[in-house]
Amino acid sequence: HDQLLVIQSSFVNIKDAPYYAKGDGATADQAKITTANAETNGVFYPAGVYVIAANTTISVPITMAPGARFKVSGGFVLTINAPVYAGSRQYIFEGASGAVAGTFGNVELWVDWFGAVPDTTISATPTGTDSGPAFNRALLAASNGGVKFGAVSANPGNYLIDTAVANSYPGVTLRGVGKYITNLICKTGFSGFMVTMAGAGGPPCRVSGMGFTAAIGGAYAAGGLDVQANGTFVSDVWANGFAVGIQIANTDCFLDEFAVELNLAGVRIKSPHVNVSNGTLYGNQSVGLLVLDVPTLEFGAVTVSNVRSTSDDASGYVVTNSSNVLFDSCTASHSNAGKYAASGFTIDGTSSDVHF
Repeated sequence: HDQLLVIQSSFVNIKDAPYYAKGDGATADQAKITTANAETNGVFYPAGVYVIAANTTISVPITMAPGARFKVSGGFVLTINAPVYAGSRQYIFEGASGAVAGTFGNVELWVDWFGAVPDTTISATPTGTDSGPAFNRALLAASNGGVKFGAVSANPGNYLIDTAVANSYPGVTLRGVGKYITNLICKTGFSGFMVTMAGAGGPPCRVSGMGFTAAIGGAYAAGGLDVQANGTFVSDVWANGFAVGIQIANTDCFLDEFAVELNLAGVRIKSPHVNVSNGTLYGNQSVGLLVLDVPTLEFGAVTVSNVRSTSDDASGYVVTNSSNVLFDSCTASHSNAGKYAASGFTIDGTSSDVHF
């Protein structure tokens, strides 16, 4: 999925005359970059580290050779309002305290551009690069301060998330490449949700094509994906090994084509106007799908359709202190002794108007 590295004939080499940018990782190059931006139709950046030590705007297309990257000094912003041509696995934006923003010209931004590295494994003791900060920088760049609603993509592979990924921008898409071949993995002892989508007040957020995985054998204090933004669409996702695999905690959200397995609770729904469809609940210890404290509204406040519970330990589905829930074409079944110790479907006495 690497983008084609494009060097147009009209692009100038930033290290050549008359610009002579250093790209040495120490010399501030923003003045040379600003001049080239004003005088050309496009700029080519050879391998090197180009220091940005002042607020800088790029408005012509740029091509980044392998090994070329910008290092944004703390407190400054590099704004890019033009296409960026680079491979999807290149690291091109360095600087944890400096920011990158802009409209870009790209259909998508890649987390690897911001320093994410898919270098861990699904294991009891995952190690590797903490890619959480890179995901957060990419989401910030895609939002452009809530003006542009961009997409952040992650390559196939396993990214270690030791810093929680928290999106607070509306309209941003977070997606992996393919079904369950892009995985976000946390260590034992991680607390809170690994990824939270909380952007509100604009177009809906989207999450797709990703796996959320806890360390094998012990991250039950953690959560996988927390959907806090109203109107969020989640599809083609897998959550495994958490206290809560997927939580939906705002209105008008959609969860489709999913699998949750070996969590304490697979899916937890805490808000009305939620649609959950086409999923598998497998081997979750407490409950496969829980509808919790959803207030009384019109019929079908929560709709669950074509979901299959298989071998959940205690209950497949639980509705508690909630009203107006519709289950359509949902099943609970197992072939192993000791499963469904409570029941396939549990509706407590504080709930009403649960329909099948």
